[in-house]
Amino acid sequence: MGRIQTLQRMLLARFLQLDLRGKITLALLSGALALGALTTLTSYLMFREQLSSHTEALLDSYARQEQREIELRLGGLLTQAESLATNAVTANALADSRGRETYLDPLLRSQKLGVVMADITVVDYRGRPVASTQASAAPDVSQDESFLAMMSRGETILRVDAPGEPTARLLLAMPIRYRLTNNVEGGVILRLPLASLLSGQSEYVLRIDDVDGRRLVGEAAPAGAFERARSLQLPAPMEKMTWQVVLAKDRGVVFRALDTLLLVFLGLGVFVVLVVVLFAHAGARFIARPLGELAAAAEGIAASGRPEAWLPVRSSDEFGRLSAAFNTMVDRLRDSYAELEQRVVERTQELEQSRREAERAGQLLREAVHSIAVGFSIYDPEDRLVMCNEAYLHIYASNRDGIVPGASFEDIVRQGAARGFFADATGRIDDWVTQRLVQHRQAQGVAIEQRLADGRWLLLIEHRTPSGFIVGNVIDITERHAAEARIRDRTEQLNAIFALSPDAFVSFDAQRRVKYVSPAFKRMTGLDETGVVGLDEDAFSGRLAAECSTQAPFAGVAALRAAQAQPVKPGMGSRPRQLIEVMATGRRMLEVGVRLSDAETVSQILYLRDVTHETEVDRMKSEFLSTAAHELRTPMASIYGFSELLMSGRLAEAKKQESVSAIYRQSKLMISIVNELLDLARIDARGGKDFDFQPLDLDELLAETLSNFKAPEGRAGPLLRPGRDIPKVKADRLKLMQAIGNVLSNAYKYSPEGGEVSVTVVNAPASDGMAPRVGICVQDQGIGMLPEQLARVSERFYRADASGRIPGTGLGMSIVKEIIELHEGEMALSSEPGRGTTVTLWLNAA
Repeated sequence: MGRIQTLQRMLLARFLQLDLRGKITLALLSGALALGALTTLTSYLMFREQLSSHTEALLDSYARQEQREIELRLGGLLTQAESLATNAVTANALADSRGRETYLDPLLRSQKLGVVMADITVVDYRGRPVASTQASAAPDVSQDESFLAMMSRGETILRVDAPGEPTARLLLAMPIRYRLTNNVEGGVILRLPLASLLSGQSEYVLRIDDVDGRRLVGEAAPAGAFERARSLQLPAPMEKMTWQVVLAKDRGVVFRALDTLLLVFLGLGVFVVLVVVLFAHAGARFIARPLGELAAAAEGIAASGRPEAWLPVRSSDEFGRLSAAFNTMVDRLRDSYAELEQRVVERTQELEQSRREAERAGQLLREAVHSIAVGFSIYDPEDRLVMCNEAYLHIYASNRDGIVPGASFEDIVRQGAARGFFADATGRIDDWVTQRLVQHRQAQGVAIEQRLADGRWLLLIEHRTPSGFIVGNVIDITERHAAEARIRDRTEQLNAIFALSPDAFVSFDAQRRVKYVSPAFKRMTGLDETGVVGLDEDAFSGRLAAECSTQAPFAGVAALRAAQAQPVKPGMGSRPRQLIEVMATGRRMLEVGVRLSDAETVSQILYLRDVTHETEVDRMKSEFLSTAAHELRTPMASIYGFSELLMSGRLAEAKKQESVSAIYRQSKLMISIVNELLDLARIDARGGKDFDFQPLDLDELLAETLSNFKAPEGRAGPLLRPGRDIPKVKADRLKLMQAIGNVLSNAYKYSPEGGEVSVTVVNAPASDGMAPRVGICVQDQGIGMLPEQLARVSERFYRADASGRIPGTGLGMSIVKEIIELHEGEMALSSEPGRGTTVTLWLNAA
């Protein structure tokens, strides 16, 4: 207690020793420190409590989100595994090795698993892998206890390997049953690293625990961390596994920002203290300043002996009256000295003013010349250099020694030309100097560009003053020339890109008027650039809409922009394409779209892409599928109808035999359609990569083909007319024989009334840049075809006979065309109704 009292007395003594300004400052500073400390401590405690509540709520939200994502991922994987295990195709494929290669292995390869590192494998009853989503290293589970338990029990087995380790993995074995026998033929093995279920939040600790709180996968939370857990609602067959996802966050990380904020508050407190000190200092100064000013003024008068001091009168209080009286006394003393001092000052000012004006005029001229950023020079009426600035000397640095006051313009430029300074003066110095003197002496303010030998470009502007002087300016424009060259090069590149681009572009300026049209726009729409540039978007939309059909009209640029601004509907993936059909250029289908721009000169760009071919391909695919379905439905209907008759059991034996024969014929037709469709699909998919091209002798190949060909009963076989000097062809033996056999089959089918079918080999030598070719001509005496029929012969499922009396699938000639084109050959047809058809297969000579 005694020490405290001693300290208090010492502080009081120090306070009393301070002047008035110090006492006021210290009192204000003490109050500010106490208030600031209390406010900072209260704010820190409140923020800490709010941050704890916010962190717990945020952890609960994230835990709920992680729970949902893990449930969705597991559910998706289990659904995929269950769909494979219960699919009849999977069970059938286990017994069919060709089926595995044809559809089971591609089926698993096409599976898109929603979890990284997860894989699904189909194994047979021995545990050997049959097909897997992995490209390689499919697991062999023949000795795996989960697989063995699944095979013995016939039910789904679940197991977690290495729980608590980073390599923890969920293993699921699901049986595959053959429906007819209900036997387990194999299984679907799902392997899932549990770590891949976690999202990997960098600022949170995430793990999965079982119902007893044992960690399955993920990191353990630090001691004292905020923590939230959510139970996982797992789908069958995992509904009995009570797992929970746990999300935690270190308290030190949570409160780190708050501690930083506390430091910021402390910094702000220091700043506030400094402000208070300044404020207190200013307030104390406001009170003590009048007394100080009076003392300083009195001391100044006493020291100098001259009444020059003056005090400001700021108020009417005692300080104000004292200052006014002091000023009155000083004014009376100052009047006595004023007149004498005024006279001395006037004489001195007049002398100084004259001297300063002379110096100012000369200095102004020098500063003006040297401050100019461009080269500046003055030549007198005798054409001699008066002066120039440093920029002028820097530009002509290599000729600097000759650029001195008094040197003539001719001597200066001639010296520079002799030194090779001017590019245009090389080899013609005298002519160039004469020409330059004429330009210089005219001095009419005309801009002249001058190229230097070092690659720089200068801009010269010279004027003659009324007194005969020539004032010249020299500006370095090298960068401007380089920029213009770059702009020209970029313009040429853009023009070349737009000219070669198959897509069309239309740009609009800031007022949404057409500013530029690419060359492809005219090719697509038929609209010329001169007719649309300058139109606003409504007028442009009207012009383009007038060229479109009513089935696919152009809705307008504004409508496209509005559609672009609409959000994509859930589940659509992307916005539907906007298609228009332009009639002026031959019914083209164009995809149109608009893109907005933030550039000052371009507000938006309309682009058009020709999708005529894509649209036609889609149409042909739809037509092909429709036709194939129709062709397959016809024999299926017959098979179904006759099968119902047989099942009724009320048919006579002859009728039964007739029904069985009809079913056999229709089944044979379906098999033929399917086989030919598979041939076409295989040819399209492999593109001839499985063809074995070898040099072949056509005479031998045709003899073998015709000997193997069986003509219809009662018809003579085809007649072979071999050619002369026929070269060999490079072809696939079996595929070429198949193509010739299809053509022969058509020749007999479409000549039902009989007539000769002949095969002739012709030789076409090289001509007009074409390689030598060999043609195989098959000619019949059948019903023939009209020109419109002839144009559709190679279409799939097309048959020239619409009556249906001639059997066939309509795919034979399509196969022939594909085979010949993969041989880089050509199929040519000629026909006349009632007089037969000739089919020529042209092949390149080997």
